[in-house]
Amino acid sequence: MGARVRARIACFAAVVVFGSALAYGAEYYVATDGKAANDGSKAHPWDFASAIAAGKVKPGDTVWVAGGTYVGQFNCTLVGAAEAPIKIRAVPGERATLDCGANAKNRGTLEVDGKSAYVWFWGLEVTSSDIMRKTEQEGSFPGGVHDAVTSFGKGHKFINLIVHDGNRNGLDDANWDNSFDQEFYGCIVYYNGWQSTDRGHGHGIYMQNQSKRKTISDCIFFKQFGWGIHLYGTSNAHMENIDILNNISFDNGALAGRPSQNLLVTGGATKPTNIKVIDNCTFHSKPGDSCQISKANGVDIQGNYIGGDGININNWGKGAIQGNTFIGKFSGPTLDPEWKNVVMENPPKDAVVFVRANKYEPGERANVVVYNWAGLDSVKVDLSKSGFKPGTKVEIRDVQNYFGKPAFTGGFQKELTLPMNLTEVAAPVGKVTADPVHTPKQFNVFVILKARAK
Repeated sequence: MGARVRARIACFAAVVVFGSALAYGAEYYVATDGKAANDGSKAHPWDFASAIAAGKVKPGDTVWVAGGTYVGQFNCTLVGAAEAPIKIRAVPGERATLDCGANAKNRGTLEVDGKSAYVWFWGLEVTSSDIMRKTEQEGSFPGGVHDAVTSFGKGHKFINLIVHDGNRNGLDDANWDNSFDQEFYGCIVYYNGWQSTDRGHGHGIYMQNQSKRKTISDCIFFKQFGWGIHLYGTSNAHMENIDILNNISFDNGALAGRPSQNLLVTGGATKPTNIKVIDNCTFHSKPGDSCQISKANGVDIQGNYIGGDGININNWGKGAIQGNTFIGKFSGPTLDPEWKNVVMENPPKDAVVFVRANKYEPGERANVVVYNWAGLDSVKVDLSKSGFKPGTKVEIRDVQNYFGKPAFTGGFQKELTLPMNLTEVAAPVGKVTADPVHTPKQFNVFVILKARAK
């Protein structure tokens, strides 16, 4: 290790606790013009592929990824520790994009190797400029499709990623029984999948699990070819010990031209066990299947707001169904009044708003869901639970046009009026079966971000 790097470790060390001992983590840098032979300093950064290969980066270290587009299919073999994870993080305020490019192989844009452990990927954009969005092969595994993010290994976290236009799944927790203790948090996932001769395929996230817990929390899934959140157990793949918390899932299936389920938890020979589905929000612009939880042997469904798109709960085993609001078609077991669920065929007249602060970026990021049932052009929203301090300069972005012009820019106030008559949406990569259109005024999702100096 050169003197420059040793000095950086001394000057920029971050303290990480190993029980009662202390370990010091270095800070390194990646840039689009970086080179493997460099020392990883800000003046002499690495390339992205070298930075995520085992050998240079140690437990507790942080790798800052500068803005720009990194083209390739990247395989992470880093090994951190539970008490000292390695962080691969976009420089705040900069758009750092991983793009597998055209004519990519079947593996993902970002593949986290089974030998890798305890790595946090934070704030990156992961996408594909491959325009292939249709195949004549039926089924879920045709040639030529690839996930945006594929996760093997254990202990990984995927935090506040923007994942879009992967022509298979957006997030794929692939090595289902051997990858565990993983968290997908705050990610925005859209426009993933492909059209086959039988239906639209490719989901926002596909997950299975057996040991320890996995968590999908505070993510936003919308407008895939296939499903939003897809958990499916089979005879040789388990579905146990998963938390689905505070997510927003809407209009999935839109790119295939027909509504698909925003949330699916179901089992075949293996029944879902010890699953928590809590405080999630869903919506469909058009009538159709939305949420299904079936063949369950232990699923708690609590505090969810199924907003006008209905839910199907069948082959029910044990588990709690409490404190939910089901608007639209409800199919399921008889609900005891003591469970305090609300079931209504038609939506209410008043607006319903959910505000969720971001636990990894408190005071700098939050999600806002607005059910504007009266169809007003704008809605006054109480943002006091967002974690932002009054006066902080913020950008409020329409998630369906995330990289477009913000819906609001200015000083944060605890109560702001948000527009609901928005129409602009991001353009998908390649030719899709049905062009995406904005949700109607009755529903929208916003992300509040701390504004950064340009």
